[in-house]
Amino acid sequence: MLGDRSQNIGSRTTRWPPTPSIQPRFPSLRQPAAPSPKFGGGGRGERTLGRRLRAFFGLLSILAALHFAYAPTARADTPPPTPFDPYHRAGAELLLPILDFQGQDDVCESWIDVQNLGADDAKVALVTWGEPGFCPPQSAGPLKVECSGALPAGGTWTFSGPLVPTGSKGGVLLRFGNQPYTPPWPDAELQDDWTMAGVLCDVAFFGLLGDADDSRRFLRAYRSGLPFDGIDFAAAAGSGQLAATVTRRCPGFRTRGADTTTRYNAVALNRVGDVDPVQGGYVVFAPDAHVVTGGDGAPGVDGGTTMLYVQNAGLQCAVIDVWFAAHDGCGRARLCDEIWLAPLETLHFDAADCGPPNAAGAMWVRATQPVAVVAERILGDERSTVAGVPSTLLAALDPAREAPRPTGPTIAVPYASNGNDVGDDDSDRARHIVVLNAHPSAPARIRLTLLDPSGAVRTSLTDWLCPRGRASYDLAVIGDLPVGWRGAVRIVALEGGASPGGEAMLAGGAEGGGLIALPSVQRALDGRSTMIVIHNAAAAPGFTALRTGLFDANGLVQYVCSRLSAGEQTEIDLDALAYLGAGFRGAAVVSAWYWDHGRIDADDEVEAEAANRVQLTALTVMRGVDRGGATIEASAGSAGIPLRRREIDREGHGIGWLVAGSCDGEVFASRASGGADGP
Repeated sequence: MLGDRSQNIGSRTTRWPPTPSIQPRFPSLRQPAAPSPKFGGGGRGERTLGRRLRAFFGLLSILAALHFAYAPTARADTPPPTPFDPYHRAGAELLLPILDFQGQDDVCESWIDVQNLGADDAKVALVTWGEPGFCPPQSAGPLKVECSGALPAGGTWTFSGPLVPTGSKGGVLLRFGNQPYTPPWPDAELQDDWTMAGVLCDVAFFGLLGDADDSRRFLRAYRSGLPFDGIDFAAAAGSGQLAATVTRRCPGFRTRGADTTTRYNAVALNRVGDVDPVQGGYVVFAPDAHVVTGGDGAPGVDGGTTMLYVQNAGLQCAVIDVWFAAHDGCGRARLCDEIWLAPLETLHFDAADCGPPNAAGAMWVRATQPVAVVAERILGDERSTVAGVPSTLLAALDPAREAPRPTGPTIAVPYASNGNDVGDDDSDRARHIVVLNAHPSAPARIRLTLLDPSGAVRTSLTDWLCPRGRASYDLAVIGDLPVGWRGAVRIVALEGGASPGGEAMLAGGAEGGGLIALPSVQRALDGRSTMIVIHNAAAAPGFTALRTGLFDANGLVQYVCSRLSAGEQTEIDLDALAYLGAGFRGAAVVSAWYWDHGRIDADDEVEAEAANRVQLTALTVMRGVDRGGATIEASAGSAGIPLRRREIDREGHGIGWLVAGSCDGEVFASRASGGADGP
């Protein structure tokens, strides 16, 4: 019978299905073995009695171990258990679709800046995978596991150099709470230095490398709060989430020895998206894809392309369709390929293998499992890398939870620039705004508005986007913009493009909110510094008061206070903050602590309060010095990651590391802070 069969393996006989073990395989956590009873004589009756007694006491030991495994003894310093929240846990796992590879070549150097966003201490584990192989049961499993030191609330850590193992194509970051650990068996000797993070790091390192099956079971236990190897994973992540960026330095296509540096945000598991109700499957967009041919008619040294890196975020083998639609295709997309991908592995796809020569358009993937996507556009020595936009958020875990949306009827671009006023041709290149109508069948009419840093309207235009249509707007020709102009852009869907929820689906901007993480900022490091740009994207009149906290590995360093009217923009140049010191590397968190954007023409107070929404957007721009000595803005910028306070502080401890201090004693009492989209 299938349920009870034996199989010879060498000189051993195993029974299928195998008997579940109650002892963890990690050696230092095993329960001490009890001495076996000895029986004298050697007669047949005594031997039979001995076997029966051993079986009886063995059964008692199994029952006792099971009891303690599922009802562990609490230590005095162990915090009380909290209800398991799968949505919260999903924010503690970050996906890294691409690390050291460019296509199939291991030629890049990458480093990962991660911030502990939570109310308690934690460690961060980096688990990496190599080149993709076969689907289970033949998949290769993780390549390497690395763990950070203990991070305080708000603290930062950088995985770089040997901490990003050679051959790493993609990976995940996992947050492990640093609370005291109590073994689930009664006779274990308690160690004061045992923590949940330390135990899980050891279990991951010794138990997951090269084992695809154990890695899937480990991640399933982590995501679902289930036991794994005798450890209850319900409290594994602690209280809080993570935010991280990946910076990649790769060789340029055109100039020998010229490196290019780009950056993208790691994708939280609760941001990969849910099943699209229109198309079925998980759909993620890359709004800006190019195929540029050189003099020889092929992408390469004189041309460029867009690389799409797709990581399977699910725990089963995924079937993934890759699509390309030219700029003027109006829904006439072509299916480029259908690929199979093992859990957590990354596969790349080159737009040049599908798109027509010298084509601009959009790409997207549809998959049977959730996927994280990164699009990297390469043009000569220039490179830009952005995370893909899911068509809908992960609503299945908690449909009632309010969260930022990646697509919607209104999107904002917090920073737009018409080149740099430094006098050389390379840095005078104008910026483009790319907008995608993500709906598969309905056109959309949009209005694009350029805003000066003060919030004043510079110019606006209207346009139609066909289904799956993509438009690119050159700031140099939209309006009378001087070279070096900087501001913000607001795009609104006026009609059409309706999703099943009754809203248009535009992609291409930054998500807004009242709490935004910027996991990687630096001052005068490697000749580059960070400029933080914050834009108040609220359309209703009013203002928002905010603080920008700057953090290093040990927590909060200082904060900068600002007040932005509707549409206004501000810049924080870390080069101007001398108290940070040269070589500062850390993170920033933008937090709105008061806002008043109630509609002044509302007929009743309830309606006015419902319209009082906070909509801050932020991003970082890397600034460096080019070969001619002029200051330029590099493409290694990244948009801020929107959060919610209740997602990083679900126990209500209070996020003192975030809100410490006041802003020059300012008090606003005309309207209570808060609102429908407040943190």
